[in-house]
Amino acid sequence: MKYLKLILPLLFPAALTQAQQITNAAYLDRFDGLFADVKINNRKVLLHRSGLVTIDKIENQGYFHTVVGIKDNAYGAINYNGKIIAPFTFDEVRLADEDDEYDPSNNYCYVITKLNGKYGAIDTLGNVICKNEYQLIEPLNARLLKIQRNGRWGWVELTTGKVLQEPAYTDVGKSYVSPYVEITNNGKKGLAKESGEVVAAPEYTSFHYPGIENSRQFGYEINGKIGLIDLSGKKITPAVYTRVQRGPVAGTFAVTQNGKTGIIDSTGKVLAALVYTEVSPFGSFLVVKQEQKFGVLDKSGAMVLPVQFDNLEVYSSNGQPQMSSTTLQKRWVSPEPAYFLAKKGALKELYDSTGKKHLSGNYPFITLYASQKGTFVVTKNAKGDQALLRTDGSAIIPTGFEELLDGYHSTYLYMDRAAGNQKKDYVAIAANGKMGLYHLPTSKMILPLKYTRIEWQNEQLLNVREGEDAYSMININGKVVKPLQRYGYYTAVAPDRIIETKYRDNGKLTTLTDESGAVLYSKEDWDFKENSFSRLLMKPGEEPEHIMYAEGLLKMWNVPEENLFLNMKGEEVRFKEYDFVSDFYNGLAIAGKMDANRNATYGIINRKGDIIYPITASDIKQFDSSLVLVKTDTLQGLLRKDGTVFIPMKYKQISSIYGIPYFKVSTSEGEGVLDSTGKEVIAPAFRELYYDKDHKLFQATTHDDKYGLIGLDGKVMLPAVYDELNRNNGYSADGFPVLVKKDNKYFYVDGEGKELPYASAKSKGYND
Repeated sequence: MKYLKLILPLLFPAALTQAQQITNAAYLDRFDGLFADVKINNRKVLLHRSGLVTIDKIENQGYFHTVVGIKDNAYGAINYNGKIIAPFTFDEVRLADEDDEYDPSNNYCYVITKLNGKYGAIDTLGNVICKNEYQLIEPLNARLLKIQRNGRWGWVELTTGKVLQEPAYTDVGKSYVSPYVEITNNGKKGLAKESGEVVAAPEYTSFHYPGIENSRQFGYEINGKIGLIDLSGKKITPAVYTRVQRGPVAGTFAVTQNGKTGIIDSTGKVLAALVYTEVSPFGSFLVVKQEQKFGVLDKSGAMVLPVQFDNLEVYSSNGQPQMSSTTLQKRWVSPEPAYFLAKKGALKELYDSTGKKHLSGNYPFITLYASQKGTFVVTKNAKGDQALLRTDGSAIIPTGFEELLDGYHSTYLYMDRAAGNQKKDYVAIAANGKMGLYHLPTSKMILPLKYTRIEWQNEQLLNVREGEDAYSMININGKVVKPLQRYGYYTAVAPDRIIETKYRDNGKLTTLTDESGAVLYSKEDWDFKENSFSRLLMKPGEEPEHIMYAEGLLKMWNVPEENLFLNMKGEEVRFKEYDFVSDFYNGLAIAGKMDANRNATYGIINRKGDIIYPITASDIKQFDSSLVLVKTDTLQGLLRKDGTVFIPMKYKQISSIYGIPYFKVSTSEGEGVLDSTGKEVIAPAFRELYYDKDHKLFQATTHDDKYGLIGLDGKVMLPAVYDELNRNNGYSADGFPVLVKKDNKYFYVDGEGKELPYASAKSKGYND
């Protein structure tokens, strides 16, 4: 056979590297994660994926696949590789682990053991961290565990087992003041370095985390009062405050005394007097409240807005409302405020972050409008009339404004995909029941407020609708290029070429004109449709909204001659060598010929009519966004959209594989797989290849119904010699070990092709 050499490795399993004592079981079940049900000596047990150990029951399974189990009524623990790290001799074993996705340096994993009332600890390699000699052991952080002896607590280094602090405290705990340990004696708290060196003696009620990442200063509490202290244990302020929280920036703090709040810096210097009843951080600003009035302070404590407003709303530069941020941790930092919307009495005013007032006038209603095109201001006067303004206060629509339009709307439709790079410079506006177009750079209305639909046809021309069914064409300067008509429509097929379709009593007339209106071509039986064009050779994302000139030619669809085009002058151009030619794109088009029996063959030509791909395919159609499928009656291949061959036409069938950029192919000899470059990674020699996307491997089935597994690189993971194959379907498993059947015997094979030392004549059934 052609592929004999390629599939020989699939037919012979790897020899076992050493002889193993095989345990015969009454039945074996497939693995579900780390364990499989097996029955040995009339006893149901759980076999670990390593094949090295069985247990009676799973007590707990941790983040890192460490398992606490029970065997023969004793507790023990196993790591992922199947090593018994804690022998099954303990009265109790508990998992201690942490998996911090944001900061992996906080991760740890070990087990705490109990024997005869005493606790010890063992790491995931089986190394003893602490012997069983303590009253209690509990997790402390990623580097330490806490130990108790004679009612007192200390701590041990996880990696070495070294006692860094002998048990001396009534409690020790994790401190949010990094990198210290919180120590407690007689109900009073202090701080110590991990080495055991005391930084702050246990004489405090508690410590207060200010919400500033890696802050060198934090709060301490004594007798219900709070002061500021630094990492060296030096008191910066006396304990005179009832609250200490973050200030506008790192190194500043909002402190409260007698119900009044102000700002101090890291030296205790007062930046803003303690006169406020409430403070709320927004970026590097504080919104403050005093006597039921609001104002704004900057990071230095200076007044940005006086405390005289009944309410304040905070907005970012893109017009989004901001929420107060209680922390300065990097993952939660909010954008800097750009605008403050202030209410005073019945009226509102808009200020920027420097305190500058942006609007003149008396408005009971102001809101910031966040649009794809920028931030705008909507105002409403006492009469209820709305206006649209820029954020500097200048008017865009001084009266009658309804809303900005970013796309589909129940009443209006604005489409700007064909506007190109300049789309950001224009915004559609609705007012008084109509819609217009505003040019942001020049601050001018390009189209007046009179339309219900505006569609960019290209970067120069726009199709507009008045009412329900009357259309006209207008250029980018606002000049009417095509007059309003009810019975017909316009399509811009080039920056200066327009197709006009007009319905008459005696039929439809289709005309090509230039922008000035000069008629270049006219045809009565041309059923022009703007969405009729070939997309086969177009790159993804580059498809136009409607048919356009390409290579100086406009394809005439829906006419008897399927090889007919118009040039820019309106002259007919025919590709007489071909019976069919599609639209050109990047200089290429699909071309076809008919034989005497009207059977068509297709290929690809260039603008000159030269053949780029032979006119031999019975069909050419879309395969995916970057490839086209070419077919004959019996074979298939793939072309790139520039006409070059990606996969030769030699396969009976080609299909994509969900989840990976690979291709399944078939020949008369079977199915195979090609990689993303078109290279054959699995020879087409199998009856079926099934891709397991969860485990990223292929299950191969031979023509005589034997099963195996193959990796994405084509490497044989398991030879196709088994009568049955059941993959490990547990969450986060790699598909192994697999339960297989061969020669009327069931057994397991791991990811390296090695058999686990268990076998049975039977797999677990429904009644087992």
